[in-house]
Amino acid sequence: MRLPLVSLPLVLSSALLAQNEYRLPPKQIVDVLEAPPPVSASVDPTGKTLLLLERESMPSIAVQSRKILHLAGHRIDPNSRGPQRGSRTLGFQVMDIASGETRRIEVPANSDLGRPVWTADGQRFAFTNTMDDHIQLWVANLSDASAKQVPGIKIT
Repeated sequence: MRLPLVSLPLVLSSALLAQNEYRLPPKQIVDVLEAPPPVSASVDPTGKTLLLLERESMPSIAVQSRKILHLAGHRIDPNSRGPQRGSRTLGFQVMDIASGETRRIEVPANSDLGRPVWTADGQRFAFTNTMDDHIQLWVANLSDASAKQVPGIKIT
């Protein structure tokens, strides 16, 4: 069996393309894409404290490949029964606006934290932590820069 002359370039070009390996872009481009995004901020009701929200630059393939339910314009993660977000908030820093002093709020590693909700006196804030199969409720206290999970509560 003879191949027509027209198909020969197609066979050769596909063989050459198959030999190409994955190449990363130049380091400068990788550095820009992987740089941490600017922090978000939330001011407490008294105007004395600034809460800085540290986010990841890009969601992982594992997060992006999760099943998503589309409901009335919202993207729902069926495992946690909560919103499916693109980039995660990973941590909090508290800054005293007058002095500029910054302290880190200790949260679990690999957290997926929700937006903070302040108490009226600005001494504490509540936030969620999304796990694979449920959502936890946490409360952070500014006096000692600590955060504790509210026991027995799952938001789902």
